[in-house]
Amino acid sequence: MTKKIFFIGLILSALLLNSCSKYQKLIKSNDRVLKYEKAMEYYANENWNKSKTLIEDILPVYKGTEKGEELLYKFAACHYNIHDFILAGYYFRKFTESYANSKYVEEAAFRIAECYYLDSPRSSLDQSSTKTALLEIELFLVKYPKSSFVAQAKELKDELNDKLAEKQFNNALHYYYLEYYKSAITALGSCLDSYPYSKFRENVLYYLLESNFQLARNSVSDKQKARFSDAIKAYHKYNDEFPNGKYSKEAKRMFTISEKRAKGIIDNDDII
Repeated sequence: MTKKIFFIGLILSALLLNSCSKYQKLIKSNDRVLKYEKAMEYYANENWNKSKTLIEDILPVYKGTEKGEELLYKFAACHYNIHDFILAGYYFRKFTESYANSKYVEEAAFRIAECYYLDSPRSSLDQSSTKTALLEIELFLVKYPKSSFVAQAKELKDELNDKLAEKQFNNALHYYYLEYYKSAITALGSCLDSYPYSKFRENVLYYLLESNFQLARNSVSDKQKARFSDAIKAYHKYNDEFPNGKYSKEAKRMFTISEKRAKGIIDNDDII
């Protein structure tokens, strides 16, 4: 059994070496027709790297032709399929500029935006790619409002906006945890204004309430009444939208205390 496995291994190694040898000869060949045919064959078999290498070699020869159109599109697609999204986006853009009337141009325009989306990092890092992706999505939606990619583009847009909202929310929380409540209130309000429909809306509204509440309770006595009134307003904004939200119990507690303090009632049983 061991010998059989050994011989099978030898045969497979020989076939692999022969295949590699043929591919190397093909790369060095000047037969552009054969290279084109093999590039298409590799592409059809999802051998993206080999297809990409051959296409890159013959692409200048076919530039401006029907085959050149197909080659550039597939060259960009090869980069996309090997997850090299920066180069994929670059070549999809080059494709839209070179072949504006192509049947692939609509998809290529969407892929440009998608590549920036796929290159977008987690929310704690620089969001330049995220903002560029949103811009590209907006341009795509304006240019192709009836495209089959519209629903997908809108989903990507929502995800990217949520990522930006998360970053802004976390920045606001930084002020909250440092007990810079005035700055937290300003930053949280800005987050609501910028991303009113994000999935973090409940969190933002709750911490806006708590920041107002904490600011009030830490204020000098002559400012407490007005600031507890602000906390009450923040509570109503939270409760109107999330009456059974995950922070409802704590929000209600702060509201009850704020109502008393706004009226000048100090109850020693209230723990704040």
